[in-house]
Amino acid sequence: MRRTKNQHFISQVEQRLNTCNPGARPANQRIYEFKIEDRDERILRLTNAKGNLIENNLSMLDLFSFDVDRDIRLNFEEAFGRYEAQIRANTKSILLAHATGSSEISAEVFNLFVAKLMNFIRNPYSIAKVLNTFGLVADHHPTDPVVYDAYVRILTGRKPHQEYLCNELGISDDQYKTWLRLMFMLLTPMADGFPNFLEASQRSLFEAKTHEVIVHVHKYDEHKCLLSDRGFSSPIDQNLHLSFDFNLTSSAFIRYVFLDYKTVLGGELPESIRRGLELGPKLVKVSYQSNDLPALDIFHRRVIEQSYKNVYCSGKTAYGATILPPL
Repeated sequence: MRRTKNQHFISQVEQRLNTCNPGARPANQRIYEFKIEDRDERILRLTNAKGNLIENNLSMLDLFSFDVDRDIRLNFEEAFGRYEAQIRANTKSILLAHATGSSEISAEVFNLFVAKLMNFIRNPYSIAKVLNTFGLVADHHPTDPVVYDAYVRILTGRKPHQEYLCNELGISDDQYKTWLRLMFMLLTPMADGFPNFLEASQRSLFEAKTHEVIVHVHKYDEHKCLLSDRGFSSPIDQNLHLSFDFNLTSSAFIRYVFLDYKTVLGGELPESIRRGLELGPKLVKVSYQSNDLPALDIFHRRVIEQSYKNVYCSGKTAYGATILPPL
């Protein structure tokens, strides 16, 4: 339970890792916003020469509130906060591993993936896609009486903001309520000592023997990396291999690729290879690249193509993009 009314769907932590004035007090930190004018030609327009205040950026009023009573708001901010609190430390560890070439970061790589995937799930511009991806989870409900009592508040709670949000986002009341139920089911542990469904499902994805997990960490000395208003992009056709690109900081991004063996081989795995995969623990392969401009070009192309309407950056230029001045 939090009193927070202004609720971020891309955390302030991540935005501050891309701030244009990192030396300023948190209340004064800003980030540059660019409106996408032409996706194919990668033409962006700077919306404010001074940048946007991060405290108010990429947020909506009562977006995640499911029961509002005067100043008391029941929402998912505390659940989100548990993941947001890990982002800076995990990002720092991954970038340190990049600098030293260390491969001892499997926990950080997994934890960061879960936290970044949460941005996709809670993003108001991706609600239809989220429901299509995880929608079946919302068809279930908790069996534990204590957890169920909390769940009922989503069904019956007062939501005076609902009509406005649905109109603003172009979604139905049913879609909004299903989205709230889905987030509850994904983020709430159903019993003490057990992970929530979000963590459990992604652990299964990482440990599945049917594919290889490859992670690329890209770092740049001179060029800046864009941040999507959706929080992620996909570098390749998702019908072939599951893949995600995430901004790490103003000068780095990370790519996760789940390489499907059957697709690569064009058929079932040979028995000898299948048995070999089942013998040992699943390994996540992490590689590090520095100043790889073709990779940055692809990253920016996909971010601009797949963002809702805006992208963000710590600088006023973006590799591969044309920047127009504010109107």
